[in-house]
Amino acid sequence: MKQQPRPDELTSEQATELLGISRTTLYSLIERKLLTKHTKPFGKGMGGRRIFFLRSEVEALAESKGN
Repeated sequence: MKQQPRPDELTSEQATELLGISRTTLYSLIERKLLTKHTKPFGKGMGGRRIFFLRSEVEALAESKGN
């Protein structure tokens, strides 16, 4: 069963949709420290990592960019 993000967390896909950008641009924003990538363990044995973004940070960035 796929773990669902909490309401205050966005997947990469959700963040790109909200910002109206590509995944490549999303990771460029992370590299330029304009957006923070968070991780948490998931999966069988919790050996995997799930990347997520805080909704508040993504919305603030979208607002500053005029989206």
